[in-house]
Amino acid sequence: MKNQVKFALLSIMVLLGAVGFTACSSSDESTAAVDNPNYNPDTDEVNLQFVFNVSTGNTPITRMSSANTQASLSDAFRGIDNANILPYKLGTRNDGGHVAAASEAARLFDLSTILNSGSLDPDGNGTTVPQSHRIVELSLPSETNAMLFYGKAIKTGTDEQQGKIDFTVDKDVSNNSFKLVQRVYSDNKAFTDSEVLIVTILNRIIRNGFGGTESWNNNTINVTYPDNAQPTDDNTFKNQKLDWSDYANAAGESPVTHGDMTALEEILGDAYDRFVTIRSGSVRAGSGEAIARQIGDVWQVINKVKDATPTSLAEAVARAVAGRLSTRFANYFKEAGVNCKWLPLSNVKNNLANHLSENEKKALGDFSAVTGDLNEFPTNFNLPKGAAQLSIDKAERTVTYNSDKVSFGTIGEVNYAEATSVYNYMYPAELCYFGNSPLRTSATSHVPSEYPDGVGNWTNDTKWTADWSNDSHVLSDTRSVAMRDNINYGTAMLQSTVKYSTLTLKDNNSGINSPEEDKKIEVKAGTFELTGILIGGQNNEMGWDYVRKYTSGTAATAAGEGHSEKFNYVIFDKDIPSTAIPASTTEASEPNYTLVFDNYDNGKGDDEQNAVYVALEFKNGSGQDFYGQHNLIRSGGTFYIVGKLDPTAAGLSVTFPTDYALPPYNADGTTIEAKRVFIQDYMTTANFTIGDESLKHAYVTVPDLRSTQISLGLNVDVSWSAGLVFDNVELGK
Repeated sequence: MKNQVKFALLSIMVLLGAVGFTACSSSDESTAAVDNPNYNPDTDEVNLQFVFNVSTGNTPITRMSSANTQASLSDAFRGIDNANILPYKLGTRNDGGHVAAASEAARLFDLSTILNSGSLDPDGNGTTVPQSHRIVELSLPSETNAMLFYGKAIKTGTDEQQGKIDFTVDKDVSNNSFKLVQRVYSDNKAFTDSEVLIVTILNRIIRNGFGGTESWNNNTINVTYPDNAQPTDDNTFKNQKLDWSDYANAAGESPVTHGDMTALEEILGDAYDRFVTIRSGSVRAGSGEAIARQIGDVWQVINKVKDATPTSLAEAVARAVAGRLSTRFANYFKEAGVNCKWLPLSNVKNNLANHLSENEKKALGDFSAVTGDLNEFPTNFNLPKGAAQLSIDKAERTVTYNSDKVSFGTIGEVNYAEATSVYNYMYPAELCYFGNSPLRTSATSHVPSEYPDGVGNWTNDTKWTADWSNDSHVLSDTRSVAMRDNINYGTAMLQSTVKYSTLTLKDNNSGINSPEEDKKIEVKAGTFELTGILIGGQNNEMGWDYVRKYTSGTAATAAGEGHSEKFNYVIFDKDIPSTAIPASTTEASEPNYTLVFDNYDNGKGDDEQNAVYVALEFKNGSGQDFYGQHNLIRSGGTFYIVGKLDPTAAGLSVTFPTDYALPPYNADGTTIEAKRVFIQDYMTTANFTIGDESLKHAYVTVPDLRSTQISLGLNVDVSWSAGLVFDNVELGK
């Protein structure tokens, strides 16, 4: 009603002595407002008790550890902050519904921290704090008949332990945004300068040789020959300026124009070829640790040439080149062999500066932004070791990082065809809350003990007192309002384990060094350690309903058009509660829990949602080197094996809720029951298995987790908690 009409009614009530009118059933406001001093006719709002129930134990969603993700009811409730409540008027007497499309709310209540850590027992079964609900005072507009709720768990741990997102809630929920956060940005000068510093050094090594005014005559290289081995002076070497690359082994012929290569020349040439050649289909690991291992290997070979006794002028020249190489290695690394490491950063910078021209110094800068240990690159930027990948242009003798475009094999139909990059590695999601519900209303104020506790009790009409009206709306005489449905999680979760299916594993030696046989690795305690999990196929931004954010159109837009981002992102979870994998075919590793976002793709049918590739990161603790898909994986090194989570696989089923609608919504507000790998408020279980041939599909770098061309090495059994379980996912298959 208009305010003047309301005041007129109140005047009539006073004149007639009326004191107890009941609520109207029409759209007009109740004349019972005289009985509710909390009703403000000027604003048409009612100050009342608002109550909601938190369902953190409904479907177990939960180092990420169990405690950080609230995986089980035994985990302490972490509380809720960034709480926002948005009341809606869905239309005249359109009660019993929920918000089915992005629109502007009547109000926005920013309540900040609404529940402290440990303040609720999520299932209402606790002994110390039995409540599962929370009561707050709100001033709600009359006719409110639905509510949205947003919040996220209070963050008390690190980004690795509890995830990291950008969290934005607006009165117009089409502006809502829940975004994964990049681990490193392209404008991070410390990161980009670290890459430039490393490749500058590698390029100087590849191009190593005598230059300038130095010449290759006997006086320069001080040739010393064994008795009776003095060769005839070869004038073709006088004043030549040769690099290591000039010894590249081309069909056994030396590029230095003096006939067949000598033994020392062949060693130099073979070492160079191995240093700069990347096997077809593979990539070169570019972490500081991997580069140091490779330098250590080639340095040992070079030292053999440096310390050899030449039998000709050509070999004396080769020895001089090896000596120069060894000196250059020592400028940046310490100790040839398996213990090779980068020197302290200050030494590396100083030694490089001493050998750069003034023009090079101007072009490259002083690398002052680089402050970390090069042995830790790129993990000192919170990236997986395998994210650093190198390309080598043999013709141009140039090494570069693939930071902007990390590719691996041919990108297939799975997800989308854009290239991924190191800038697409994201932190896990945070534990978020989402509520979208019609209301219960009452004209009575209630004490906390009068509200039902527990997930099941909250939605059971018989647990509420008779004064409550279900699927109702706010009137002027309303004293209490409750969300009919529970507050649930807005994020999804992956629970993962890994075990062995056999205790004798075969590597890929026969595939790389045929006709040699595969090496066999006997599994013992500590043979392999699980150090990280990478989950592909993530979109980086969720919209108001915790489904992929769209910039135009609707969720029904054909072929996935109109979205802001595609499924090009990888969540890296490196906070593993236990790295141990039992040396057993029956026991699995301790479960790991990773918070992710729903991966519903509106461009795909309900029964053809995207598969998701997951790479497990391992440390080789076997004490042996072994061959993986393309490369040698050194003892102590890091490697990756991939498993596929396919929601269309036979035998997988998911049960969607029947008592409330779960996003995404159909046009009529019902649930779109699309079977997908990650569903908000659901826990996907993936039990990975390392099989006898899984190591044949081990990678030294993280492969592109969108590609259909990756070799799968993991068997997986998959299920949902109230959803999918992927069981016995054998790595590499």
